[in-house]
This record gives sequence, C-alpha cells and structure tokens, in this order.
Amino acid sequence: MEGKNKLLRDPAKLLRDLAKLLLDLFKSIARSCKSIAGSRKSIAGSRKTIAGSLQKYCEILQEYCGISQKYCWIAQKYCWIWQKYCEIAQKYCWISQKYCEIAQKYCEIAQKYCGISQKYCEILQKYCGISQKYCGILQKYCGISQKYCGISQKYCGIWQNYCGISQKNCRISQKYCGIWQKNCGNSQKINFCEIPLKYCRISQKYCGISQKYCGISQNYFVPVSCLTFKPPSICRFKLTS
Repeated sequence: MEGKNKLLRDPAKLLRDLAKLLLDLFKSIARSCKSIAGSRKSIAGSRKTIAGSLQKYCEILQEYCGISQKYCWIAQKYCWIWQKYCEIAQKYCWISQKYCEIAQKYCEIAQKYCGISQKYCEILQKYCGISQKYCGILQKYCGISQKYCGISQKYCGIWQNYCGISQKNCRISQKYCGIWQKNCGNSQKINFCEIPLKYCRISQKYCGISQKYCGISQNYFVPVSCLTFKPPSICRFKLTS
C-alpha cells in the first residue's frame, strides 16, 4: 500500500523518468544497430569479394602451374635422352664423318629440348610461386573471416539481450500504465487523469519502437556463415630442383 501511495503522490515524475530511460535505450540501440549492421554487411561483402577473387586466381594459377610442370618434366626427360645420344655420338665421332654428323644433329636436338625444358621449368617456378602466394593470402582471409564470424555471433547475443531488456521495460511501462489508468478512474480530478493517459500513449509508442528494433536486431545480427574456402592442392606443392 505504501508503495502504491508513493506512486500516487508523484506519478508524473516517475512516468517521465521511465519514458526518458526507454527513449535513451532505444536511441542507443538504434545507433548501434545501424552502425554495426552497416559495418558488418560491408566487411562481409568485402570478405566474400576478396576471398572469391583469391580463390579464382588460385585455381587459374594451379592450372598453369600443373601444365608447366607437365611440360617441364617432359622437356627435361627429352633433354636428358638427347644429351646422352649426343655424348655417345661424340664418343664415336672419330670412327667416321657420319658419326660426327649424327653427333652434331643429336647435340642440336638436345640443346633445343634443354632450352625448352629451362623455359617451362622457369614458368613452373613462376606460376607455382605466385599460386603459393595467393593461396597463402587466401588462407589469411579465411582466418579473418572466421574471426569476424565469431565477433558477429557475439554481437548477435548482445543485441538479443538488449532486445529482451527493451521488451521487459515495455511490459513494465504497460503495467504501470494500467495501474495509473485504474487510479484515474477512481479519481474526480480531471488533470490527474490527463497525465497518466498521456504517458500511457507514450508507453504504447515506445513498445512499438521496441518491437521494431527487436525485429531489426534479429535481421541484422543473425550470425553470418563462415567462409569455407579450402586452398587448392597447389598450396601444398614443393618445388624440387
């Protein structure tokens, strides 16, 4: 009874304080929602673009690395074979002019294949080196992506909590609104009735705002999916001399 009499003595002040508290809370939620939601959407979009581009480069470079690796090995093989023929023919060159001509021919072929071998092996090192670089960057961005995913989940929990608080305050204000309306009905003072009715309308307004921002909170702060890019096999290539 004593608590009820306290409310009756100065209900307008209590309502003003409650309304101000709710307004400050909603303004804070609104600012933070817009700021963090915008940043998160921007970060998520950038991550996807960067990681997608890196994935594409990794795949292209993997293909070129694989092709150049194949040709490098073939050219090295033929280089070695024709070098052997060249050496054998040179060894028997003293027997006749014919062997010397064969030796010269084989040595020219060997030189050609060794040149091709060198070219493709240089390309191999270039593309495989670049591939490893881009795949390393990709792995880095995947790690960052997972980090931001965790942060997003954290903020989701925080804003769900704020949403719950605002809903609780909404229910409290509705409860007091009902009490004051009841007291107003038992009173003959018109001015006294106008005050709670005014603040009851404010209470309803802020309860509507609460529902709106809880909806926005749920929309913007649902945890984002972590990027699941797996670096191509080229990332594990080890170049051998």
